[in-house]
Amino acid sequence: MESSAVAQPSCALPDEPDSARPRRRGKTLRRPKSSIRWKLLTTMIGLIVGLVVTLTAIELVLQKKSLENELGKRIDLMKASLLERGSGLSNLLLTQVENDVAAFNFSHITETLHNTINESPLLDYGILMNTDGVAFIHTSQPELQQEKLEDESSRYALAQQHLTHREYPALNVTEFI
Repeated sequence: MESSAVAQPSCALPDEPDSARPRRRGKTLRRPKSSIRWKLLTTMIGLIVGLVVTLTAIELVLQKKSLENELGKRIDLMKASLLERGSGLSNLLLTQVENDVAAFNFSHITETLHNTINESPLLDYGILMNTDGVAFIHTSQPELQQEKLEDESSRYALAQQHLTHREYPALNVTEFI
């Protein structure tokens, strides 16, 4: 005789919480994807994101303009300060040269001009010339001393009767005369 054992599935009791069958309550919990609620929600989120992006872009443009204006004001202020310092230094050198010429101390004029150029990081060179255009002192090109300077800048400098300055924007240089 053959014996066979077949396992029978056990019945789950209805009051057992771990039952394998899910319970359903009348309606399904599934919502249609095209409901008006979801359409409104996605539209509102899209509008809010668009508004935030637009306002951020506008704010960035306004901030850029504001910073450019402030930068322009600072540049003008720095230029004015540089011109004031250059004029003061030119007046100081003028006074020292006049005193040395009055005392016939011509070697001190050369020493003063060279020391001023070497000590000031703002100055590149100095030229002392008479009304005929002859350079007595030329700190950047000593070979031009005792020669008549006839370039355009020298002619412009000779035409000036008062302390003035001339800007060379291409070279980013200001010349004090």
